[in-house]
Amino acid sequence: MKKITFLYLTFMSIVSLVNAAVTLPVTSSTFFATSAVNANTTDLEVGSTSALKTWYLIGTANGASPTISTNDLTYSNYVDNSVGTKIALLSTITAARTSWFQLTSAAADLPGGGTTYYLSFLLNVSSAPSSYQLLLNFINVTTSGGARGRIQIKANAASGAIGYYLQPLVYASGGVVTSLIPFNTSHLIVMKYVITTASSPANTTNGTATVTIFVDPTIGATETSSTSTVTETSIANLDCIKSLVINQQPGLGAQIAGLRFSTSWADVCKASAAPKLTTPTTSAATSLSSTGFTANWTAVANASSYDVKVYQNGTYIKTTNASGQSASSVAITGLSNFLTYTYTVTAKGDVTNYGDSDPSAAQSATTLDPNTVASINANFADGTWSAIGSSYANVSTNGFDFALANLNNITYYGSKGESHSTNVGLDNKTNGGKMTLPTVNSVAQIEIHALTGTAERTFALKEFNKTTGAYDLVATYTYNTASKIQNLDSVYIINISRTSPTKFRIENSGYGGMNVMQVIVRSSATTLISTPTVNSVTNIIGGGFTANWNTVANATGYRIVVTGSGKVRYVYTASGQSTSSYNVTGTDSISSARVRVSALCDGDVNYSDSYLSLSSAAFSVLKSQTITFATPTKTYGDADFAPATTSSDLTPSYASSNTAVATIESGNIHIVGAGTSTITASQSGNLRYNAAADVAQTLTVNKVALTIGAPSIASKQYDGTATAGTVTAGALSGFIGSETVSVNTAIGTYPDANVGIGKSATIVYTLTNGTGGGLAANYSLANGNATGDITAIPTTLSGNLGTQALLAGSDIAVSSTLVVDNPVTVHSITVAPGAKLTISANLTTTNGITLQSNASGTATMLNSGTYTGTITAEQYLGTARNWYVSSPVLVTNSPSNNITRYYEYVEAGNNDPSGQPTGSTVYWKGLSTGTAMTVGKGYISQANAETTVSFSGTPNNGTITTIFDLTRDDAKGKGFNLVGNPYPSYIDWSLVAGANTNLMSTAWFKTKKTDIAGGTYTFASVNVATPLSLEIVANNANTTITKYIPPMQAFWVRVKSGTASTNMSFTNAMREHRLNTGDVMKAPKLNERKRLRLQLINGSETDETLVYFDANATNDYNDFDSPKMMNNSATTPDLYSNVGNERLVINGLNAVVDNMELPLGFSLNAAATLKLKATQLSNFAEGTK
Repeated sequence: MKKITFLYLTFMSIVSLVNAAVTLPVTSSTFFATSAVNANTTDLEVGSTSALKTWYLIGTANGASPTISTNDLTYSNYVDNSVGTKIALLSTITAARTSWFQLTSAAADLPGGGTTYYLSFLLNVSSAPSSYQLLLNFINVTTSGGARGRIQIKANAASGAIGYYLQPLVYASGGVVTSLIPFNTSHLIVMKYVITTASSPANTTNGTATVTIFVDPTIGATETSSTSTVTETSIANLDCIKSLVINQQPGLGAQIAGLRFSTSWADVCKASAAPKLTTPTTSAATSLSSTGFTANWTAVANASSYDVKVYQNGTYIKTTNASGQSASSVAITGLSNFLTYTYTVTAKGDVTNYGDSDPSAAQSATTLDPNTVASINANFADGTWSAIGSSYANVSTNGFDFALANLNNITYYGSKGESHSTNVGLDNKTNGGKMTLPTVNSVAQIEIHALTGTAERTFALKEFNKTTGAYDLVATYTYNTASKIQNLDSVYIINISRTSPTKFRIENSGYGGMNVMQVIVRSSATTLISTPTVNSVTNIIGGGFTANWNTVANATGYRIVVTGSGKVRYVYTASGQSTSSYNVTGTDSISSARVRVSALCDGDVNYSDSYLSLSSAAFSVLKSQTITFATPTKTYGDADFAPATTSSDLTPSYASSNTAVATIESGNIHIVGAGTSTITASQSGNLRYNAAADVAQTLTVNKVALTIGAPSIASKQYDGTATAGTVTAGALSGFIGSETVSVNTAIGTYPDANVGIGKSATIVYTLTNGTGGGLAANYSLANGNATGDITAIPTTLSGNLGTQALLAGSDIAVSSTLVVDNPVTVHSITVAPGAKLTISANLTTTNGITLQSNASGTATMLNSGTYTGTITAEQYLGTARNWYVSSPVLVTNSPSNNITRYYEYVEAGNNDPSGQPTGSTVYWKGLSTGTAMTVGKGYISQANAETTVSFSGTPNNGTITTIFDLTRDDAKGKGFNLVGNPYPSYIDWSLVAGANTNLMSTAWFKTKKTDIAGGTYTFASVNVATPLSLEIVANNANTTITKYIPPMQAFWVRVKSGTASTNMSFTNAMREHRLNTGDVMKAPKLNERKRLRLQLINGSETDETLVYFDANATNDYNDFDSPKMMNNSATTPDLYSNVGNERLVINGLNAVVDNMELPLGFSLNAAATLKLKATQLSNFAEGTK
C-alpha cells in the first residue's frame, strides 16, 4: 500500500508542478469571465495593458475590437454548446489586429519539453481570406514576441468560395491542410500542441514542436489520428506557453466560442451531461434528381431538430437541418450529378435536458444524370459534330465529352463493309486523348468501330465509378494489323450487362493516334448474322462484272465490297435475304480486284451485321470509257484546238465534214473559214479501256468582228425623208494577219424625218473583199451610230400661210402679218417685234412659236383655231426699274434674266413679310425668281438692267377665269387689286370692264413720266363707263395710254363697294392685235363732252385731274368717276376732286351750272410751293370761266 500511495503522491506532485499557477482545464467560464472582457459587454478587449486572464490588445489597434455576444454555437453533445459568450471577428478591418489572453506570466507554469497541450473551440466561418492568414496561436510571452503553435485559415477559392481550409504550423512551415470545411456551419476544432524539445535558452533555435488539427472529433471518445499535422525543428521561443492570441484579419468573418484549454483530450472533448437522444433510423432516399435527393428517417422522441450530414466518398460535403421533433425528411440540394453520396442523421437535443444522438448508420443515394439516354449510335457523320473542330481540343457536344480530340473527314470502311466518311481522332495516351460517352439507362452490348495508331495499338474501355468519381478499367483492346485492308477498321463487340444507369469512356492507350468511326451502346444484345460465302465473279465486261455469294438466314440484304491495290475501291448494297448476286457497273480499271460480302441485319433489333466474307479469287476489270465533247463555237482566226476529252487517260481523234471551214492538222482542229462543219471525235480503246462511242458536234466558226473609226454624217436640209446625209466611214481595224477588206457602202438612217440638230442615225455597212486573201465572208462589221443634222427650210411669209409644200420642215419668219387659214404642221414660227400672227385653223409646230419683243414693240398672237405646241413670249424691259408684268402662258415660273425679285399685291394688307425678299410689306408679298406665276395675276418685276424676259409654255387661250379672288377691304386696300393680261395679245379694257360687273369701269396703270430725265412714277387712269367715250388721265406717261392693254401688262382694277370678293373673267372676244397708227376710235360724241383738265405743278413734277360732263352721269359717286390712286410722294403732288369721301382723278358730272363749285384737293408729303393751272378747257360755252 505504501508503494501504491507513493506512486499516487508522485503523480499528484507532477501535476501540481505543471499547474502551479494555472488551473486546468481553462474553460469558457474563465476565458469569458466578467473580469476577462470589456466592461461594456460588447467588445472583447479590456484595453492595451496586459493582465492575467484578460483579453487585451497588443500593438497598434487595426480596426475595431472583436465583439462578444451570447453564444449560440453548438456541436453535437459538446459540453459548451450554447454556453457563455462567443467572439465575432470583423471582416471589415483593413489590417490585422491581435487580441491576447494571458494564461500565465511564468514560463514554468506551462513549460515545453514533452508536455502535450490541447485547445478546443467552436468555429463558424462566413468568409475567409484568399491566402493563408493566422487565425489563432500560442505565444511564450505576455506582451510581444513570435507566434508559436499556429492555425492558419484560407478560402478554397479567390472568388465563389464555398468553404475554407485550416493549416497547422509551429512557426513557419505549413503542414497538411484539413479537408474543405463549409462556410456558415458550426464545427468543433481541436488543436494539439506538443513542444517536444524546448528551446534552451528561449531565444535559441534548437526547439522542436508538433501541431495537429482535428476537425469535428467524436465527443466523449478517445483521441484518434489526424493527417493535418506538421512538425518543425530548430525553432526559437519554444520554451513555454504564456498567452493565447486570436487574430482578426481583413476578409475573415468568423465566430469563436466554447474555448477549452488543457493537457487532457478528455477535457477538450468533454460531453454534455444531458442524456443522448435515440439514434434515428434512416431509410432509402427518395425524389432523386441531378442535384439532390430527399433524405428520410424515423423521428425520435424529445428531438428539437435533425442534422443531415452528406458525404461523398468519405469527404464531408454539407449539413442540412430539419426543424421540429416530428420531421422525418429533408430535401438535400446543390449536389453534383451522377455521383453516389452517403448521409447520416443526428437528432438534436435542447442541450440542457437532452444531448444530440449519435449519427445514424450511413444511407447511400445516387444523383441522376440529366442527359441520360436509352441507347447510343454515333457515327460522327450526321453534320452535328463540328464543335469538335479540326485540331486537338477539349469540347463537349451531343452529350459526349472529348479530351484532346479532333474531327476528321477521311473515309474508312468497317470490317462489316460499312462506310465511315467522318471519324473522331483521339491523341495518344501521353497527351490524354479520350471520349466520354453519355450516361445510358442500361447496357447489354457495346460495339466500337476503331482504328489505332502505329505504336502499342491499344485502347481502353473504362466505366464511371459513381462512388469515387473516377473511371475504372473494364478491358484493354488491341488492333489486329494482320490481313487488314489499308482503309478498313476493326469492330469490337463487347457484351457487358448493366441494369442501372452508367457511363463509359474510351481512352487511347497507345503511343500513336486513334480513330473512332462509330460507337453503339445497346440495351439488349443482338446476334451476329452468319458470314456469307463469296463465289467467283461472272460477266466481266468493260467497267463491270457480277458478284455472287451464298445467302444466309435472317439477312435483310447484303453489302458488296470491291477491293484492289490493297484498299477498298467500291461498296454496293443489295436488298433482300434471298439475293445472291449484284451487277457492278461503271468501275475504274482494276487489276487483281477481289469481292467480299457481308450480310445486313434488321437494324440491330434482333441481329447485327455480319463480318465481311473472305475475298473472292482475283480478277481484272476492263473499264469503259466515254467521250465528252461540248458543242464548239469559234471565231475565224482562232488557234488550233482539241476540245474533246475522255473518261480515261486516252486521247481522242477528230474528223471534219467541211474542209472549207475546218481541217484536222497534227491531231488538232484547224480553222479555215467562217461557217459550220460536223466534227466527229473518236477513241478506239486499248488493253485497259474499251472503245468509246463516237461523238459528233457541229462546229460553228463565227466571222471576225471588225471595228471602225468614228463615222461622220453631212448635214442636210429637211426633205421629208429619214435618210441621213452623206456618211464618211472611219478606218477599219481587227483583221487577221495581213488580210484586209473594205467598206463597200455606208448608209445612215434617222428614226424620223423631222428637223433636228445632233440627231442619232443608225449606219449600215456592207463589206467587200480586200487584200492579203481577206474575204468579206470571214468578217463582219456591226451597224454604227453617228449624229447629224436635219436643218429647217428658212421661209419668210406674210398674208395667208396656205398649204405650201414641206412646211413641216420649215422655220417661218413673220415680219408683218401672217394668217394660218388651213390645217398645217410647221417646224417653227418666229414673229418679229410688232408683227402679228393670227391662227384661224389647226396649227401644229414641232419647235414652237416665238413672239419677239424689243424697244420698238412686241409681237402678238390671236388664236381662234386650234394650236398644238408651245410659245415663247418675249417682253422687252428697257431699263433697271420696276415693271408691271403678267404671264401669257398656262404654267410657267417667273423669269430670272436680270430680274432681282417679284412682288404680288395683297389687298387685305395681311401679308407676313418675315423671311420674304427685301422690300416685302404687309401689302406686298416678295417672291424669288423661279416662283410659279398665276394666270391673270399681276406682278411687279424688279429689273436690275435692261433685259428681255421670256415666258414659255402652252399659250393661254379661250375663256379664262381667275383661280384667285379679287377682294375689297375698305379698312385696308380699299378694293384695289393688281391683275394682268393673260393673253399674248392686247385686250380691250372696255370689253373686259363690261364683262366683269363687280369691278369699277376704271383701269389704272403705273408707269414713268416723259417730262423728266430719268422719269418718276405716275398713275395713268382709263375710265370706260361709256365705252365709246373714254376718259383718260395719262399724267405725262412715257407711253400711249389707250383702252387696249398690251400683252404681259399688269394693271390695277378696283372691286366695287359692297362686294367682298369676286373673280375676273377674260375671253377671246376681248383680244386684239395692237392698234394700228391712225386707227381712229369710233366715238362720234367724243368731242361734244365738256372737259376741264387741271394740273398741279411742284417744280418739274406734276399731277393732273379731269372733270367732264355727260348727261348720263350724276353728280354723286358712280361708274363715270375714277378714284385717285395716290402717288404718296415727297416730290410728286397728288391732285384730285372730292365727291363725298372719295378722291377722284376723273370726275364725271351731269351738267355745267352757273357759279358751280368744284371741290379740289391735293396732297404732298413735304412742304412746297405749288401751282394749279388748266391744261384743257374743251366744248364749254364761250365766256365760261
